[in-house]
Amino acid sequence: YEICNNLEGSHTTQKEDPMEESDSSEANSNHVLFVRTWVLVSVVENGVNITSEMYNEPCYADGEYITGCEPATQLFLSVSTYGTYIFAYTGSSEGTFTETNSWRWSDDTQTAFYVGNDSDSMLITVESLSDTDAVFSEEGDQGTIYYTFSKL
Repeated sequence: YEICNNLEGSHTTQKEDPMEESDSSEANSNHVLFVRTWVLVSVVENGVNITSEMYNEPCYADGEYITGCEPATQLFLSVSTYGTYIFAYTGSSEGTFTETNSWRWSDDTQTAFYVGNDSDSMLITVESLSDTDAVFSEEGDQGTIYYTFSKL
């Protein structure tokens, strides 16, 4: 593992091409507005605020709650123009917890997108999207879930 401790020398890698929508000339397209880092404001299901449930995510290991775990205090969503995103939970006693996956627009209207791979994807609807705020929704088992974010 010694080679991992030394970054001297020249390193190169091939990067994937950005999504086709990244070439959009419209500065206010949903694609341009969506690709950035967001911070979670709230999660509401059937009128009930369930944000704290989202912050508990780092406190689970193999489906079991970790005794004494302090939940995350913030959740960041960083969306890339390469069709990937990362959730970063911070402030938990378990340290920073991350989840990554892929995303793609459902069609050219850019009003909904899929997260996950083709065989296991979920449709997310863009309820509102601006330069500073975003609201997304998904259909859950108990009804519609609304996720509100602010620009970091």
